[in-house]
Amino acid sequence: MLRFLASTFRLEVLICFRDVVEFAASSYRHYIRNPPVHHCYGRDLSLGEMLEDEWFRKHLDYVGFLMEVRHALGNVVRTFSYSDTVMSEILRYLGAGDLECGDRHNESLHSQGLEMMRIVNRYRLEPRIRDEIESKIREIEVMFGEQLESYRPSAALTRSIRRPTEKNQQLLINS
Repeated sequence: MLRFLASTFRLEVLICFRDVVEFAASSYRHYIRNPPVHHCYGRDLSLGEMLEDEWFRKHLDYVGFLMEVRHALGNVVRTFSYSDTVMSEILRYLGAGDLECGDRHNESLHSQGLEMMRIVNRYRLEPRIRDEIESKIREIEVMFGEQLESYRPSAALTRSIRRPTEKNQQLLINS
């Protein structure tokens, strides 16, 4: 579809890349909260177990993704680094720097909330009930306030996340 669009219109792909460890941890927190409509969503899995899943790992393969896009479309990719100001940077790049973009911040569950959601994910629940339980977990987190720990991958998981994928390793060897 992108090739068709690129053959018809002047196309430029804007991509925002986040630090791969932050991205993996954020994705993990969101996947645990998601309803179980995918093999990584709404399951009782640790981040280490998710890292064993090829689909999950593929999302961390930034080099492979860039190569696929460039192979399909040519060199029409502009990358940005994820930051609090990335939306403003993108708007400036597009010539719309005078537009305001509101702050969008997703509140992720803390380590304790993640553990509770993993327990919830062990059971088949109606979506309404699951949503209600998640809402209660968020209320509990608010009550605990700053006593809660932010979720951070262990040093071993961080090394595993940063380890280049097989495709990236081949690129390094062939370079």
